[in-house]
Amino acid sequence: MADVMAEVVKCRSNQLVVKITTRVRSAVHMLELTQKFRTEQETEGPWQEFHKKLNYENHYHADVTYEYFKGVSDVILELTVFIDRHEDYKEHEVNSEQIAGTVLQEVKEYLNLYYMSLTKAYENKAIKDLLVFRGY
Repeated sequence: MADVMAEVVKCRSNQLVVKITTRVRSAVHMLELTQKFRTEQETEGPWQEFHKKLNYENHYHADVTYEYFKGVSDVILELTVFIDRHEDYKEHEVNSEQIAGTVLQEVKEYLNLYYMSLTKAYENKAIKDLLVFRGY
């Protein structure tokens, strides 16, 4: 997979929206992504199981949407990650950076998005130090 760019679209105390963009350059990667995004009508598929991991008790709820765009010689995948903090969330139990890092790490691992980096927008300064954006 090509470089993966992340950009913070919205950063508020109760909501964080991150857009992740990458290019899919081979049929093998497209097939892998199709399998990851697969949903089952009568039983739960891998996508529904992945979404269950993005919620944590009364602290936060996260959702991921995806969209493909046709490029010249490839396909552009755009993921939007929504992280909403619950109203009864207690800051001293789990801080917002831990929540963002946990959710983005789950997305990165589930979709095998390696080498994820942030764009240089001002809003990204709030989460730039999360481990998910550091090379291993």
